Amino acid sequence: MHFDYATYMNILQILVLAAILAYFIVKKYAYQGMDSVFYIAGITAFLVSDVYWLTHLIMHEGETPWFSSAEFSDAGVLLLLGAVLVARVKENGLVMEKTVPEIIFGGIFAAANTAFWIGWTGAWVKDILSGVSIAYYFIVAVLCMKLSGVFPALIRRIFYAVCIVLLIFEAGTLVLHGQLNTICEILRNIIWFSGVCLFFGRTILSLARRESSFITMSAAFTGNCWVFFALYLSTGVLYEIFDILMTCSLALTFFAVCKEVKSR
Repeated sequence: MHFDYATYMNILQILVLAAILAYFIVKKYAYQGMDSVFYIAGITAFLVSDVYWLTHLIMHEGETPWFSSAEFSDAGVLLLLGAVLVARVKENGLVMEKTVPEIIFGGIFAAANTAFWIGWTGAWVKDILSGVSIAYYFIVAVLCMKLSGVFPALIRRIFYAVCIVLLIFEAGTLVLHGQLNTICEILRNIIWFSGVCLFFGRTILSLARRESSFITMSAAFTGNCWVFFALYLSTGVLYEIFDILMTCSLALTFFAVCKEVKSR
């Protein structure tokens, strides 16, 4: 039985998810509001998916099926993590203002990425299922960015503009060849990693400053959604890096939710 790097990273992520789940159960945080309930459900779905893939990697020596039952669990993770933010807004007496520009932007960004996934993998059913789920997550995250004030309006507008530029570079990696393809890929990756630094850094800063738990959750969960996008469009070493960042992102969402529960 041969364990490659992906298998070891899968085991590490399982341990992190299991630790989060155990902590919430022992501390009884899982019963401290609907946002906690949705979070634990999302973490559980993530854990189930990881256990499935670990079993598959061991039994089939790394072969990846074009579709599996774990896809439903993955979609559930995205929907449940998005529901955490919605529940956080409602439980604190706030109103989720469904502003049209943010909804349109989030929908276009998610739809475009879904189209790129299909063009890259050819797995229509799997990619559409993931695309619909992550569209919900991303739209909610974008709305919460505005509602929480985690970033000033100018920074949010720059972020939206950079996301559009990112889509152009992603399209370039699919249709262009040679040196132009390489340039688009490098610029695309720079934007992905810059986004990770932005959201991770803002989450850590919010934790250090003891800002509103809503600001911390907004930064942490938007960053988590961002890593999902990057992970789905990555392969090889880049995928392994974003897989590590996904585990780090989950840890940040854990600290953010714990901060919210403790503030009650």
